Amino acid sequence: MDEEIVTLGNPIKWSEMLKLTELNNYSELALALKTSISAFKKQYAREDLADKLLLKLNDDDLYFPSEDKISHFVVKDIIQIYLSQGIKTIQYLEPILDSRGELNLLEIEPIEICNLAPTEVIITDHSHSIAFMSVYDSFITLMLTNVHDPFAIVKEYNWDAIVCSDDTKINWYL
Repeated sequence: MDEEIVTLGNPIKWSEMLKLTELNNYSELALALKTSISAFKKQYAREDLADKLLLKLNDDDLYFPSEDKISHFVVKDIIQIYLSQGIKTIQYLEPILDSRGELNLLEIEPIEICNLAPTEVIITDHSHSIAFMSVYDSFITLMLTNVHDPFAIVKEYNWDAIVCSDDTKINWYL
């Protein structure tokens, strides 16, 4: 399944999903996604929003992103970002099962990064100048950096993104 996603799949913008599902904003979309995978306590769940999302997914040839994992559609970009910085080796850490290791970016297939861990994973270079992290019970990939311009990276790779500040909470959608 993962290989099919990487080789045959095409990402669509979250803005397009808003139009398709008739959800009003990214907060509603995030609530719908997380509700659909039972990631919320009942008090935060929005079944009405999840129903709109699931109805559209059942009608079209659309599929959920993989929860808990770095998005299949940004893995090649991530590899390119590191290689463009002259970084050929990255470290990874899977904090729940505490597995870790190093990967040579010149020898790895993108699908291998998608399959590093069953849940959260963090990948970074040795200087920790830029890191990417999947988030448990979520569909987002975090990019963490304090030396690179995140706006420039998002623009260059044409990613959908919420650029956070020190005050942004992980549950920004509530």
